[in-house]
Amino acid sequence: MGSAPMAKPEVKKLVLKVTPYATPVPVTPGRWRRYLPTALIVLVAEALTLAAKAMLRPGIEMDALLDTAIAAVVASPFIWMVVSRQLARTEEGVQLRADARLATILAASIDGIITTTADGMVTRFNAGAEKIFGYEAAEMIGRSVHMLLPEAARDRHEAHVRAVAAGRNTSRAMSQARAVRGRRKDGTTFPLEGSISRTEVAGEVTLTAIVRDVTQRQRVEDDLRETRNRLTAVLQGLPVAVWTLDLDGRLTMAEGQVVDAMGVAKSELIGQPMVDLIGTGVFSDHEERTVGAREIVDRAIRGEQFVFAGRVRGFWLESHVAPQRDARGELIGAIGVSINVSERVQAHEARRQSEALFTACFDAAPVGIALIDVATGMHVAVNRRFAQIAARTSNDILGRADLSYVHPDDRARAAELSLQVGRHAIPSYQMDKRWIRPDGEVVWVRVAATRIDPGGSAHPLHVQIVEDVTERLAVQRDLEHAREGLRRLSRRLPTIQEAERRTIAKELHDELGQALSAAKISLDSIQRFPDADTAPDRIAASAQSVARALAQVRSLSLTLRPALLDDLGAAAAIRWLVEEHARLSGLVMVFRGPGADVRFDSDVEIACFRIAQAALANAERHAGATRVEVILEAVGDEVVLIVADDGRGFDVRAARERADAGESLGMLGMDERASLAGGHVDWESAPGKGTTVRARFPTARPASAKEMRS
Repeated sequence: MGSAPMAKPEVKKLVLKVTPYATPVPVTPGRWRRYLPTALIVLVAEALTLAAKAMLRPGIEMDALLDTAIAAVVASPFIWMVVSRQLARTEEGVQLRADARLATILAASIDGIITTTADGMVTRFNAGAEKIFGYEAAEMIGRSVHMLLPEAARDRHEAHVRAVAAGRNTSRAMSQARAVRGRRKDGTTFPLEGSISRTEVAGEVTLTAIVRDVTQRQRVEDDLRETRNRLTAVLQGLPVAVWTLDLDGRLTMAEGQVVDAMGVAKSELIGQPMVDLIGTGVFSDHEERTVGAREIVDRAIRGEQFVFAGRVRGFWLESHVAPQRDARGELIGAIGVSINVSERVQAHEARRQSEALFTACFDAAPVGIALIDVATGMHVAVNRRFAQIAARTSNDILGRADLSYVHPDDRARAAELSLQVGRHAIPSYQMDKRWIRPDGEVVWVRVAATRIDPGGSAHPLHVQIVEDVTERLAVQRDLEHAREGLRRLSRRLPTIQEAERRTIAKELHDELGQALSAAKISLDSIQRFPDADTAPDRIAASAQSVARALAQVRSLSLTLRPALLDDLGAAAAIRWLVEEHARLSGLVMVFRGPGADVRFDSDVEIACFRIAQAALANAERHAGATRVEVILEAVGDEVVLIVADDGRGFDVRAARERADAGESLGMLGMDERASLAGGHVDWESAPGKGTTVRARFPTARPASAKEMRS
């Protein structure tokens, strides 16, 4: 009892939908067209039957045959009615089965299927339509389909339906041109999409609409669109370029600030081959291999994951590439992220250039430079000059302790100063110390050291600036020695001057004074006792005395400063000096030098004359020599004076020490003479080996006497 009421609506609904097709098939003009062939067939069959009977039964009369034909003609409509009804029943069964199948399809469809007449009256309304619009089928059958649309859209929809019904549009998707909205029973509207198709059977037009509620899909699409917009906004705000490729190597997406910075419209990029975009530049991958644009694209669409870097449209990009796959895991292309590393590359290049410049300056510096680890005392870096001063290679120095080749007497002081700098007790220090070279040679170096803290994980460093001051200190010692000698000479100069004055006074008194006195006495005697017989002899004696006095004056003046030195130069003056010493001493003396037409700087000529004068005096008084050779010559840009004897010789070092102590002024005087003219004197001697005095003076090319006078 309880189940019958529930089944009845189902049967009723089904009957409502199939009843129009359950009526008897009427004989329409179309069906008469099917009747005529049947009647002809019947008539032909009867005619053949009568002909057969006439042949088999020749006695049959024509009247009988005529009656039979008339009976066949009269009976054929009734035969057709029987056949037609049977055909109708058969067609009705087929139609019922088709309607049943159609009803099952309509009931199972989740889409709304609505069938209307040409003027929009609903003839069918399936369960999907009921669910979408909220109406029961019974509420819609026979009513206008336009009530399922908002009022604002009804006029437009009616025009559309009329166009379809008139055959101008046989079918059309309603959502192709514009958004379509439906109206539910409760008055709410919603987005829908659908299509309308037109059919015509026996002159009867039927319209069928298939509609679908796309509210959920539109919501999903809106969410997806918003998500895409957000993703696009995020990608556009990223300081990178995000791009995708299809399997043909063409760009399907390009977003990000790097893309905008390139100044290329995205519409121009999409669909373009990646090879054309990155051009013919040379790139390197994460394995530091050189790769081209074609290889990069081929590797990307093969599904490789790699990194490459290079210059694209003026930007240095570092690109990370990975395969792009669909939900089934199949490769559909590649996705890449390109980072603009132009500033990094420029900074790296600037740093590289700075490092190259620093290295060039470091290596080419005229002083030694070393970086030493404060914690370990080991050399971290040294330049070429540092290695030259130490007489070692850089490899021999790197990794060694700072004090490893410092002279033992200087190590304690050097270690203490380094420790104080390392502890920040002092900011820097400067020290002269000795280094021991591999061959045992000791050199003096001046070290200026300070501490630097690179920061980070790097250890603090000592920076040492090293100068080889061996020669400088030697020059300073020589200079100090010369100064000390000059001071001693200056202290002895008054004594020397007094001695010279005594010598001159003695010579003037003893020699010149006696000669002049004898001449005066002789002349006074002649004046006082004039005697014609003895006067000539006494006058001759007086003349001899005057002559001796003149010779003594001449000799004394030549000793003080010969006129030859000013008139004819050093060569002539020294030649005269050698000849005079040879005449007075009886020694063998030889002079070799340029002619009188060759002159040197005045200071050089005076120095050469005085040094030769002092050396000849020493050879006569102290050397016990038998032969002396004096040479004056111009060698290159130097004037060289050599005085060599074959005397007993002496210990040069001991003599130098005596001169430094002020006990001997001969060597000291020669040094000062040479120094004042910009030269220096060397002694070569040993006991029993003779002595050679060699004086050297820098000068320009020798000048002629004519040039000197001008």
